[in-house]
Amino acid sequence: DGTLVLPEEPGLEYHGARVTDAKPWDELFEHGSTTIEFECADGVAYGDERTTAATEIMVNGTCKTYPTMELVATEGDSVMVLNLDGERFVNIVRTFKGGERVVMDFERETVTMDGADACIEIGLYSDFFSLVPGANRLAFAGCSEHMTRYRERWL
Repeated sequence: DGTLVLPEEPGLEYHGARVTDAKPWDELFEHGSTTIEFECADGVAYGDERTTAATEIMVNGTCKTYPTMELVATEGDSVMVLNLDGERFVNIVRTFKGGERVVMDFERETVTMDGADACIEIGLYSDFFSLVPGANRLAFAGCSEHMTRYRERWL
């Protein structure tokens, strides 16, 4: 399986594509053509990857997307990301000295801290969420820096 990019849709990628049929060439060399059929296991078209430190994120596309968020913790007992529109949050509970890099992968529902698995630190009632097309309002707590990375998606 591979990635399919169509000339009429520059900037979009289809993942999980495989060739299902290929017709013979109608003639060889520069004027020749053929028909190739593909099947995509993933029906979503993937666009540009975006990175932002904003708390209000405008997501292009027509399909929800799952972000990865990187936070630099401050001294305290937790770091948290809140989706103000969806009233959902992810909270990492532990004693932070400050400066730890916390990465939350919302698609895989995993957390690492300074590169090590920290899933056991995910707080009770945490609920990983997606970003929806249009405006998304987020709030961050217990961190001095935050960066959100996501990929635009179309159905």
